[in-house]
Amino acid sequence: MQSVIDFPWSYKHCTDDVQVSAGPCVLHTITVNRLDTGTVVLTVRDNPADTGDTIAIINLTGTGLTTLVPSTLFYGVQCKTGLYIAFSGSPATADVTVTYK
Repeated sequence: MQSVIDFPWSYKHCTDDVQVSAGPCVLHTITVNRLDTGTVVLTVRDNPADTGDTIAIINLTGTGLTTLVPSTLFYGVQCKTGLYIAFSGSPATADVTVTYK
């Protein structure tokens, strides 16, 4: 996959649990824009709801990780049924942007 050639990618800015895609798609990237001061974990699922196969579990707890923000994680993963992002903990200030198509 060549990111520049494969444009355009759709994106969704996420600060709380959200359905990113209701149907099959390709998860391209997750950019961590801001970490939380509390303990927050982001779960990425291949499903249009907060169930199903887990693609990734990302720790968004800010302690000691501030040098990583912003940072982009590349996936290139096919989601067969949809794409859902779920925050656990206190996501009051955690924030990511997901690109997909």
